[in-house]
Amino acid sequence: MMIHLDEPAGPVSRGSLHLRGWIADDQPFTDPGVVINGRVFRTLRYPRPDVQADYPGHHTAGFSAFVRLGRFEPCPTLAIQVVAGGEEVFRQEVPVTVEALEISRREEAVRAQKRAWILPRILCRHCGGSLDAAGVCTSCGLAHLNEDGILDCLPGARESAATEFNGAVCSHGYDGDVERILAAVETTGGMALDCGAGLRPDVRSHVVTTEIFPYPTTDILAVNERLPFRDSSFDAVLSLHVLEHVPDPFLCARELCRVLKPGGKLFAVTPMIVPEHGFPQHFFNPTRQGLARLFGRTPERARIFIPAMGHPINGVWSVIQLYRQSLPEPQRSRFDSMTIAELLARPIEAWIGEGIATAMPENTRVALAANFCIEFVKE
Repeated sequence: MMIHLDEPAGPVSRGSLHLRGWIADDQPFTDPGVVINGRVFRTLRYPRPDVQADYPGHHTAGFSAFVRLGRFEPCPTLAIQVVAGGEEVFRQEVPVTVEALEISRREEAVRAQKRAWILPRILCRHCGGSLDAAGVCTSCGLAHLNEDGILDCLPGARESAATEFNGAVCSHGYDGDVERILAAVETTGGMALDCGAGLRPDVRSHVVTTEIFPYPTTDILAVNERLPFRDSSFDAVLSLHVLEHVPDPFLCARELCRVLKPGGKLFAVTPMIVPEHGFPQHFFNPTRQGLARLFGRTPERARIFIPAMGHPINGVWSVIQLYRQSLPEPQRSRFDSMTIAELLARPIEAWIGEGIATAMPENTRVALAANFCIEFVKE
């Protein structure tokens, strides 16, 4: 059995980490488990096509675990074990920096502070009742705090496809436009909601994060279509590249507005020209008029603009990059040698049957399709 740890690749320098690696064996193996300093962590298994390509004929899998240092007693080393079939099959010790321990201590204190602020402002996911200081519904007795201290407000009927982890992690920092809004909220002592936050680089005292997956920086597990907060709870609401991933963006937009205080600021970003991508699914790419209509706004009642990362060069780069990466040789070399002038010199119809088009795999054709059609018979 071959086991490799991709991350951490060196000393842990932050308050949390995404531990990930892969297994390859010529025999089938049970789902791997991760144990760190004697504590068992939820381990996620998913396909690793790159490993399968390197080890054809083997059984392969990727594995991940999201770890907060605050779950351990402060220590300078993490003893990481991978267990399969009840036996240890891998062990590695990873150092932890003094800075990481201090960050972890601060982040756990911030989490507790935010939880105290959140609890009076959310409602029971089952009956709509109020929660006490321990996260228990005072009406039906349902406990909402999970073992990681995350408030679980996901609806009772959960579709596994909605929360299934496939190895992809949405992890970004905030750009200047968002930092401007957050700075204003912090200055006034307010609170902002980052709805569908993904994995953020740090934990902030004035930002409440929701997600459908329990990342180390997640405060509340919730779906956008049914936010658990009381009306008018937040001074600012952020929805950053999220609404394209929800089945009903109009319902989500109403929910975002509902939990925003009168006079509060809503900041939403959606893509228009990007490849199809899933976190976990991808439904809509609105135009500027579509984005305004989503929130029931006219140009006079909302500022709709192109952020720095929304420049057209981003869309062009993203499409070309994925197109190129998907091509096998020799079509990739042919594509690399072409100039833009050469590409545009022929009508698009002339390219459809060429190798640089026909050699593209189906998954990339779907991700970059210029058009889709729907056809069905009404029942």
